[in-house]
Amino acid sequence: MLPPALRGALGVAVGAQLFTFPLVLHSFGAVRPVGAVAGLLLIPLTALFLLGGALATVVDAVSGGDSRAVSEPLLGVLYSALVGINRMFGAVPGIEL
Repeated sequence: MLPPALRGALGVAVGAQLFTFPLVLHSFGAVRPVGAVAGLLLIPLTALFLLGGALATVVDAVSGGDSRAVSEPLLGVLYSALVGINRMFGAVPGIEL
């Protein structure tokens, strides 16, 4: 059984997939249901990446650039994770019309 927070997030993602399924299939000729699962990983990581980038920008402006040695590698790891997860789920075949 999934934890309540995860169950709620997955429910929203699956609901959105089901609601938009006909429009996506008509517009693009394919649909990828794995997107609901991918979103569970990508959405929080993207939020963390954007928040980290905004925070790094502010700290960098205040410190005069001294924080880059710390922020760039951390943001680089997050970015690489986002790209890797996106590629992994992007390789999963979808349902074609």
